[in-house]
Amino acid sequence: MTRRTAFRPQFLLLAITIIGALVAVGIVAAGLTDAQSGSMQAMSVDTDVTGNDATTLGANDPCVQTTAGSDVTIDITALAVPASNPMIASSS
Repeated sequence: MTRRTAFRPQFLLLAITIIGALVAVGIVAAGLTDAQSGSMQAMSVDTDVTGNDATTLGANDPCVQTTAGSDVTIDITALAVPASNPMIASSS
């Protein structure tokens, strides 16, 4: 007589968690940063353009309140753009 054991989903969840943790550790151990992979570190929308110029950012405010039909000036900012993959356009 063969004895069957019921499938236990908690073991599958544990296995998936362990595999995910091992993959994360492998990525961190490889030491790949965003700049090394050819991408920028962060991109954001700044709705408070006061104090912003080509090389300096003032206070970053991601929200704006306006009325329909009004013009809004925003800056799109990028952080840590790698020299190996520079920006090719930056003004409108």
